[in-house]
Amino acid sequence: MKAIATYIKGWGISIKHWKMWGLLYVFNMLFALLLTFPIFQFLNSKLSHTLALEKLSQQFDFTVFNDILNEYGDIVGILSNQTLLSSLLFLILSIFLVGGILNVFRHRDAPFRFAGFWVGCSKFFWRILGLTILFLILQGIIAAIFFFIFNGLTAGGLDRFDSEAAIYNRAILIFPFYSFFAMLFWMIQDYSKVLMVQEDLSLFRSVIAGIKFVFGHFFSTFSLYFLNLLTFAILLYVYWQIPTGNAVGAAFLLGQLFLVLRIGTKLLNLGSATVLYEKIRDV
Repeated sequence: MKAIATYIKGWGISIKHWKMWGLLYVFNMLFALLLTFPIFQFLNSKLSHTLALEKLSQQFDFTVFNDILNEYGDIVGILSNQTLLSSLLFLILSIFLVGGILNVFRHRDAPFRFAGFWVGCSKFFWRILGLTILFLILQGIIAAIFFFIFNGLTAGGLDRFDSEAAIYNRAILIFPFYSFFAMLFWMIQDYSKVLMVQEDLSLFRSVIAGIKFVFGHFFSTFSLYFLNLLTFAILLYVYWQIPTGNAVGAAFLLGQLFLVLRIGTKLLNLGSATVLYEKIRDV
C-alpha cells in the first residue's frame, strides 16, 4: 500500500536528518527556558511567602485555588497575557522553521547543511506565514459553521437543552463531521507548503496546487495523513498513561522524551508528504 510505504520512508528520512531533529529540539528548549524563567522568578517573588502553593502541590483544592485567584488577580492577568504572547511567538518561530525543514527534505539526497536550512527558513517565511493566517481564518469559519449547526439542533439553541446528556449526544453526532473537515483543511495546508517549496510557488498558486493534489490523489493523501495523526495520538496517549508520581526528575525526562518524539512526528508529517508528492510527480 502506497501510504504505508511512504509512511515508513517518512520515518527513514526524518531519522536520517538527526542533526535537524536535534536543532529543532534545541530551539524548543531555549524557547521554553526564555519564557518560563521570567515567569518562575515573578511567581517566586510574589508567592514565596504563602503556603497556598505548597497546599496545591500536595493535593488540588479548588477553594485554595480560588483564594489565590482572588488574592493575586493581577498575577493571573499578567500570566494570561504572557501565555498569549508566548503562543504567538512560538507560532511565528514554528512557521519560520517549516521552510527550512521542507527545503532540507527537498534536497534530502545531498549532505545536510545548516546553510541550506537557514536559506529555506528565510526564503519561504512570509509565504508560509500568509498561508498559515489564511488557513487559520478558514478553520475559524469551519468551527463557526459547525457551532451554529450544533446550536441549531434544538429549537432555541443551547439554552433549550434539557440536560448535559442532550449536549453530549449532539456533540457526538456533530464532532466526527467537524473533525473530518478540519483535518481536510489541515491536510490541504500541509501539501500547499510542500508544493510551495518544491515548485517555488506563490501563496495562492500553492493553495490551488495543494487543493488539486489532495483531491486528485485523495485516497493516498488521506490515508497517509491519517497514519501520521494516529501516530501522534498514540504517542500522546502513552505519554499520559505513564505514571511519574512525585518524581520530578522522571517527569522532566519523560517530558523531554515526549518533546523529541513530538518533533519527530512533525518531521514525519512533512517528510512523508514530500515523499508522496515526489512519487506521484515522477510517475
